[in-house]
Amino acid sequence: MAKDGVKYDAFISYRHSELDSFVAETLHKQLESFKLPRGVVRNKIREMRQPEAGEQQSEELTKEVKTRIQRVFRDKEELPLATNLADPITEALQNSEYLIVICSPRLPESMWCRKEIETFIEMHDREHVLAVLAEGEPDTSFPEELLYREAEEKQPDGSILKVKIPVEPLAADVRGMKRGEIRRKIKSELLRLVAPMFDCSYDDLKQRHKEQRTRKILAAAMSISTVCLLFGIISTTMALQIKHQNTQIKMQSEEIVKQSEEIVKQSEEIEKQYQEAKRNTAISRAREATGYLEEGDRMKAVATAQDAILDLSECGVAEADMDYPAETVYALADSLYLYENGQQILPDRILEADTAVRVMKLSPEGSRIATVDASGQIVVWQPDDSNVRIEIHASYYLSDMTNRIAFLGEDCLFVPVNDEVVLYHLSQGEAVPAYRIACEDYVGIIVLQEIGQAIVLSKNGYQAVDCNDGSLLYVGQWEEDGMSASVAFACAVSEDNRYWAVSLAPTYASEEERRVVAVYDTDGECLNSYEIAYEYVESLRFDGERLYIISNHSEKLETTRASLGMEGRLQAFDINGGGIPVWTYERQGGWLYETSYAHMEGSNYLLCSGYSDVIALDKRDGSYVDAFSFGVEVVKLGNYSGSDNFIAFTRDGVWHYLNMQIREDMIGTLFPACTSSNVMEFAIGDGYCVTLPYNSRRMTLYRTAKGQGLEEVHQGEHNYIDAVYSMDGRYMAVSYYNDSYTAAMEMFDTDSSEVLWNYEDGSFYNAMTFFDYNSQEALALLTDEHIIVLEPEQGTILDKIPLEINGTFHYIDSGAEHRNVSKEERQCFFWRDGETIYGYDLSAMDYAYKIKPKEQIGYNDVIAVSDDQTYFVTADKEEGVLRFCDMEDGEVFFTYGGDSASGQEEYLNTGYIETMFFDEGELTRHLYIVYMDGRIMRLDVGDDQQSQQFCTSDSYHMNPEKYNGLDDVMRGYRYTEGDDYAIMYGNIDAYLLARNEGDLLAHLHGFLGYDSSDGTVYLTSNRTIYRIPLYTLQQMNEIAAGVRRTGQW
Repeated sequence: MAKDGVKYDAFISYRHSELDSFVAETLHKQLESFKLPRGVVRNKIREMRQPEAGEQQSEELTKEVKTRIQRVFRDKEELPLATNLADPITEALQNSEYLIVICSPRLPESMWCRKEIETFIEMHDREHVLAVLAEGEPDTSFPEELLYREAEEKQPDGSILKVKIPVEPLAADVRGMKRGEIRRKIKSELLRLVAPMFDCSYDDLKQRHKEQRTRKILAAAMSISTVCLLFGIISTTMALQIKHQNTQIKMQSEEIVKQSEEIVKQSEEIEKQYQEAKRNTAISRAREATGYLEEGDRMKAVATAQDAILDLSECGVAEADMDYPAETVYALADSLYLYENGQQILPDRILEADTAVRVMKLSPEGSRIATVDASGQIVVWQPDDSNVRIEIHASYYLSDMTNRIAFLGEDCLFVPVNDEVVLYHLSQGEAVPAYRIACEDYVGIIVLQEIGQAIVLSKNGYQAVDCNDGSLLYVGQWEEDGMSASVAFACAVSEDNRYWAVSLAPTYASEEERRVVAVYDTDGECLNSYEIAYEYVESLRFDGERLYIISNHSEKLETTRASLGMEGRLQAFDINGGGIPVWTYERQGGWLYETSYAHMEGSNYLLCSGYSDVIALDKRDGSYVDAFSFGVEVVKLGNYSGSDNFIAFTRDGVWHYLNMQIREDMIGTLFPACTSSNVMEFAIGDGYCVTLPYNSRRMTLYRTAKGQGLEEVHQGEHNYIDAVYSMDGRYMAVSYYNDSYTAAMEMFDTDSSEVLWNYEDGSFYNAMTFFDYNSQEALALLTDEHIIVLEPEQGTILDKIPLEINGTFHYIDSGAEHRNVSKEERQCFFWRDGETIYGYDLSAMDYAYKIKPKEQIGYNDVIAVSDDQTYFVTADKEEGVLRFCDMEDGEVFFTYGGDSASGQEEYLNTGYIETMFFDEGELTRHLYIVYMDGRIMRLDVGDDQQSQQFCTSDSYHMNPEKYNGLDDVMRGYRYTEGDDYAIMYGNIDAYLLARNEGDLLAHLHGFLGYDSSDGTVYLTSNRTIYRIPLYTLQQMNEIAAGVRRTGQW
């Protein structure tokens, strides 16, 4: 900031891009740390001193001579947080002796930087402008203000002609391939810049600087010589004492050995601490990446997460995949959306304007976005290519630009410039003017996309032009006496482009505040006009031959309007009818804003938004149907194509699915990650949606999130539940719910993705697994009455075994159906009826267990069987304990919780347990206790059933937030054969874990199953089955590197 009385040696002007900012910041530091060589100072004093002057004048001159650069203005550090930037910058320019311009191909594009140069030259002169070439060539990087100066030339006829004369600015070349090279060049070119600032020649300054450096080197050499001399003296003295020290050396040698061992130990401890510090830093960066992703900056999240991993690799802290902290792997997989199944819309990238965005418009197909920011700058963005950013500088800016710019197709944009409307072509990555339309008192433009016609609206009339060449088609005047179009007009175009409509207001404010809406055809003929009693026409919308008009009213208090007596009115008019509305819906106590109708044959729903609610009407007569209240501002209202369901997007970032069949607001998980709770604009484009918060220059782009390697296997008609795989991976059995809400299944050939057959008999399938049946692989289905054995190729029923059920059937998940087990191992289905636990051995086709536990089992008690089938555990909801029982006789051999010796009763709430399951860790076994709210408690389980420490809490139990915040309630555990990983799964989602530690490594959305034969994960979403490989960390890094290199997903 330019403070009163403060002078600046230099003002640095630059674009706020990454490279330009780096050069400006580096130059700023070096300028303010530069000190004039003493030889130059002495010469300047000698030149200034008078011959007869004494010592006193020399001291005074020494104080007057400028030896340092005291202050440099750079707007990032000096500019105040003010809404008006012009005053402090102008004051700083006035108070600066020199202007230093950081030149790059981006500088000439900035009107603010060019304005700074122009202002400085007007205030001072051109000789005090210094240039620094940071990138590109001079002809593309130097603005015109530096390359030419204006001069007056007298012509033969005596007239004066202003001409531009080329000049060569004083410039320092600091271009380089890397930042280190640029920093070195700035250091070497610094003398060229400071020479004029100290009023001395560059050659003299360079020579004196070289002499000063030489003196420093000589001084250092003399110091070293002195040290060497002292060292020689000391060495000579020590040599005389050597023969007296033999005895001491022998004694000390043992001490040295001891110390060396201690040094080795300390070195190992230091290395351990170093590695731990590096790991902690990487974890911190992973959390930082998660924060960027939550803010919507996915690209920055990927870069931060990958850098954390690469840093560990480069310093040797981690080599194998399991060496890396789980948080870093999870952050990278999460930011890459590696295992997303297309079910959710998540942040894709940030679009950042220079100042707060006021207007956001999408092209007809949504492939481009145009924005107008607070400074009036128009930027056109291409959502599928972050490298495309087209800037257009309009000549003026009004508070409402919504209808003043308009897309023509996907590659053209109409923009007002002075008294003209210019059509710009955008297809080449820049704005190229195609033609201009003259228009005085311009208020807006309407584009009839289908017929290639643009209606340019002015205060007193309209003109239609051919969009191909801008040729005039017809001209018209507003037919309503005393009415004209204003900036805040409303307009609409019919879907077939046969009609357009516009609202008109009184030309003079003193007239009665009535409004008129006029409808025109494509020949410019006014077909109808409608008197609107309310003073604010909010929106117009065509529906075939009908026009819906929303107008609003508020009470007038003297000369101002208050938010008292607010009324809203929605009217339906027939285009070819009279001026009388077909029907009118009125609202007291609030305004109406936007309408949307169902684009489905036979549907008569018309929805209208209020401030914080949506009203559903019957569009035939305007009668009230229903209402949805949200308690927060409605930002956008729309209809799902081909249905009579609607979307309402609210200011708090919530996507409301309005299901008109059941008249409910179905707030789902489609859009769970909106980065703002203060949304001003929401729009849906070509495969994306975008949000713009209030008073923000950052727009967040969202897309349907799908993993990069996601491959569609099958699109069916069912919501799939679970999948199991044959031992060779050839067959995949998938269960689903049928129309009667009982389970059914389909068999797939995984090579061809073909459905071989399906099976359903009205029973509910509790579990299924492949097993060896009479020397052939078969599929077993467990219902609550039978075990059904099916041949996988044709679906032939090979066996149907009735179950022993004496009471109510309760299935017990032992994990058997999720593992491919050879015929030598026991593979069982488990269930209970009442107090008896059954285990049916599929390999032997007979019952392996019929156990009646010694302790009574409650009807709702949860039971889990160990993976090796040597014991089971029950959660007694009445007594609040876990009982571990022997599988052979049902005897309790260990009790956890309650009054047991383990003393962990304060952590156990058996009445709130949803399910329990075991894993099969290589180092120890764990019991996962899942509560109804999704929290997980993990216990260490030993091998010695006689030990008092058979079951203990582990670090995850003491640190429960490790498993907090999971997106699903977990219900089981699966293994990835031959790997260090496991999969913990719920009803919908799953998580990839480090097998022994249990750390989360990735989130698997819509998990269906895991095929251990080839390491493939199957996901499901919207009745579609996908597959994707389990990626190694190296593969993840390769994907991340490609994203960072291209800027594309």
